[in-house]
Amino acid sequence: MVNETLLSKSQLTNQLIIQLVNKLQYQAFSKSAVPIKMEGNNTANTGATGDKPAGADPHINIKVKAQDGTEIFFKIKRTTQLKKLMDAYCTRQGLAVNQCRFIFDGERLKDDDTPDKLEMENGDEIDVMVEQTGGFSIQANLQS
Repeated sequence: MVNETLLSKSQLTNQLIIQLVNKLQYQAFSKSAVPIKMEGNNTANTGATGDKPAGADPHINIKVKAQDGTEIFFKIKRTTQLKKLMDAYCTRQGLAVNQCRFIFDGERLKDDDTPDKLEMENGDEIDVMVEQTGGFSIQANLQS
């Protein structure tokens, strides 16, 4: 009876090993089949303009830098209007949108500009100029 039990365990172990090997072979086959399928579709991976692959990241990281050197990073879609970024920046800084001037490559940004429209690249920097308030006129002090 002891021999029969040992034999049964041995047979059971062999069956488990065979099942495991079959499962691993199936998984290996499944994984190797995916790249082959993708290679056949390489011609379809280009965008409509042909200059960017369709698989390229649709998001872009943009750094917004203030005059005092503080930097805030934003991750937005390439097709998102920069008005959203400007509004978010002003909200975070506690400023009114009409107090800030957003500059990219020496040009003031318009509300309807997008990263794609301005041909921005990942990591580009937008400068922010905050309107100065207060102060006094030298002329007014000289007259008094």
